[in-house]
Amino acid sequence: MPAYQVKFAYLTKYRQTRHLYHQLVIADDEASALARGRLMMNRRSPNARIVHESCVLRPDSSEVESATAQGWTLNDNWWSRPIKPDDDLAAIAEHGFAHSNHIHAKSAMDCVAIDKRAA
Repeated sequence: MPAYQVKFAYLTKYRQTRHLYHQLVIADDEASALARGRLMMNRRSPNARIVHESCVLRPDSSEVESATAQGWTLNDNWWSRPIKPDDDLAAIAEHGFAHSNHIHAKSAMDCVAIDKRAA
């Protein structure tokens, strides 16, 4: 599934200043990416009034697709997957870290680099 960058500009109930919210969303198409982005933003600021929204296909979408194909999942802007026996510890140390039998990386590019060195 492709990766989209979802951006919202919104106003809160208490202040009339404009806030920005942007998030990486993995979805089938732009409409479902916007719907998931609205759901995530609603958890963060339930009383927000959306002024503007946009959804753009990310340039690293192919890396995100290959990372999810290798078993990586995205949680709170961190990619993680269980440690495999053939993983290279030097690659994990260079591109992320290991904790509780899971590898964590900050970007999809780091996930692809860890998987390349493991193969």
